[in-house]
Amino acid sequence: CDGNFHMASYIMSDLLMIRADREAYYYGREVLFAKHPDIIFQLCRDAPSLLCDSLFEGLMWHSKDVENGHIRVNYYIKELFGE
Repeated sequence: CDGNFHMASYIMSDLLMIRADREAYYYGREVLFAKHPDIIFQLCRDAPSLLCDSLFEGLMWHSKDVENGHIRVNYYIKELFGE
């Protein structure tokens, strides 16, 4: 892979990281899809490996806690399928 792939992966991972401070939670998912509504098409055409390596991974949150052998997972896929 070239440097462009690594940079794009880093940027996408950074945008899709959930952050928090005392005031609120921050998650760039809505902004990413609002600014780039065709991002899925673009990635499928130009960089399909970024779909699994960065985008889909960034659309998933999992708890650090294990309860009865299970881990809570949330998938943020509204923009992929619509409401």
